[in-house]
Amino acid sequence: MAAVLTPMMAAVLTCLTSTNTASSVCLWSGALLFLFTLSASAFVEELDDSFMENKGPDEIWLIKFYAPWCTFCKQLDPVWHQIGSELRSHGSLVQVGKSDATVSTGLAKEFRVKNYPAIFMFKKNVKYTYLGPRTKDAIMEFADRVGG
Repeated sequence: MAAVLTPMMAAVLTCLTSTNTASSVCLWSGALLFLFTLSASAFVEELDDSFMENKGPDEIWLIKFYAPWCTFCKQLDPVWHQIGSELRSHGSLVQVGKSDATVSTGLAKEFRVKNYPAIFMFKKNVKYTYLGPRTKDAIMEFADRVGG
C-alpha cells in the first residue's frame, strides 16, 4: 500500500501548502482517494494456516503467496488489490486472498509454494497453479476461466 499512499500524500501536501481556495477541494479529494484505497484493500483477505479448516466447501479462492522481502511480491500488491476490487464489483464468486508464506508456513506447505509470488486458484478442493504473466488482465482471465 505504500506505493499508493506516497504519491497521494505528496498531492495532499501540495494542496496543504497552496494558498488559494482550491486547497480545501484538493484536501477532500486526497481524503476520498485514501478512503477508496482502504476500501479496495477490504476485498483481499489475509489468509493464515487456519484457511483450509475455515473455508466453505463451495468457496472459490484466488490466492497469492508472498514473502515480505520479495520485490516482485511488493510490485504485484497494488495489482492484487485491483483484482480483488474488480472481481467483487463484477459480482464474481471468486474470493481473493493473500498469505505471507514466511508466517503461514503450514498453508504454504499445503499449496507446495516454492517461489514468490505464487498464485493459485482453489476450487472444489482442487489447486490450480497460475504460471502466466503477473498482470491484472492475465490474472483476471485466469480467474474467469478457472473460477467459472
